[in-house]
Amino acid sequence: MIDPKTNPGSEEHESTEHYDLEVAPRVRNLPAYLFGRINELKYRKRKTGIDVIDLGMGNPTDPPEEWVIDKLCEAARDSRNHRYSVANGVYNLRREVAVRYESRFGVSLDPDQEVVATIGSKEGFSHMCLALLGPGDTALVPAPSFPIHIHAVALASANVISLDVRDSELFLTNIARVCESLYPSETPPWLRKKSFFSRAASCDPLASGCKLV
Repeated sequence: MIDPKTNPGSEEHESTEHYDLEVAPRVRNLPAYLFGRINELKYRKRKTGIDVIDLGMGNPTDPPEEWVIDKLCEAARDSRNHRYSVANGVYNLRREVAVRYESRFGVSLDPDQEVVATIGSKEGFSHMCLALLGPGDTALVPAPSFPIHIHAVALASANVISLDVRDSELFLTNIARVCESLYPSETPPWLRKKSFFSRAASCDPLASGCKLV
């Protein structure tokens, strides 16, 4: 609100009229954000004096090691870091990501063509959905999953089929069954390979970062 006492002549700009902004249907159709509801419940409980132990999002409660803070301070004092990064991320970072994937998962990645740095996994995942999905497409989403796995697909105007992951063998069988029954019946070549399902079964879709979309 503009203060007419400090801004003479601003009275004519004041208005109490309320405007409703209509959002796109894809936003209106989003399910309620789970963590938002949890945060609201926590706030209400704490406001009444109840001591709530939060095990929701797994946020860290301990500070990082001192050497991590020192390195951040060192980087912040380097004037070369006070610029925009290249679009796909610093090469040394992408190279180290490729090295880690090779050592941990046995997956070889080209840091120039197959690795991109994002501000977080949610941002990368949601943009991937926007790039790969559209109206009429269907994504297979593990259940349980984080809200972003469903919301990102919905924002891309695609359909979601949730598949229970508690039984790994049944989960993979359901993937094959869905891919065979969806129209068009032609499935991607990598889904027809037994080696894909063997590798998928060896990784936790939630813990290791493997995502089936």
